[in-house]
Amino acid sequence: MAGLPFISKSEAATETQKIPKLVGDSGSYTKVPLAKDVIHLGLVQSVVNPVDGKNPAPGMKKNYYKHEVKLKLSMSRKDT
Repeated sequence: MAGLPFISKSEAATETQKIPKLVGDSGSYTKVPLAKDVIHLGLVQSVVNPVDGKNPAPGMKKNYYKHEVKLKLSMSRKDT
């Protein structure tokens, strides 16, 4: 993959050891009380194609257009 640095297996093992273990062998993990009793989530699942970071506008427009077409098609279909 272009732009990603290459590291050896030994370097990768060293870097992996630096990552803190978040889940114990038994599957347990540190828990803290929630800041609020109720939370609201809004989720959107869509396919997004990568865009050129130096010139994102054309890619963003293409992604939006594809999403808009799929959304309109799904809204126009009737379950029978």
